[in-house]
Amino acid sequence: MSTGFEFLFTILANLVIELPLLFIISKFIMKWGHETDHVIFSGTIGCAMRLSYIWFVLPLFLVSSIPYYIYILQAIGILIETLVLYNALRVEFNKILIVSVVINVASFLVAPKVMLFITSGKF
Repeated sequence: MSTGFEFLFTILANLVIELPLLFIISKFIMKWGHETDHVIFSGTIGCAMRLSYIWFVLPLFLVSSIPYYIYILQAIGILIETLVLYNALRVEFNKILIVSVVINVASFLVAPKVMLFITSGKF
């Protein structure tokens, strides 16, 4: 499978996990009061930007042999997504950082299973 298709499947898997979590957290737990389409659009842009940086930009600057490479990439990606969501949703930075960490940890843990399901139909 080409890198382009892998990237698209990765975005799809992450969106399947992150958008429902972001919606539930923003509407029912944090009760921010944003419209649903605004939350979904902001989450989609944040996820796409985070994954673009993780896949294509950051590997140009970080050597993959350094210890904890994947965790460093994820941490930088979380900060990128936090900044996008913060600018789009205009809520307290600390709250949006916590939400970003929660949805990204869930995505990091579950996305490989979703990717396997999407690409092979086996779960």
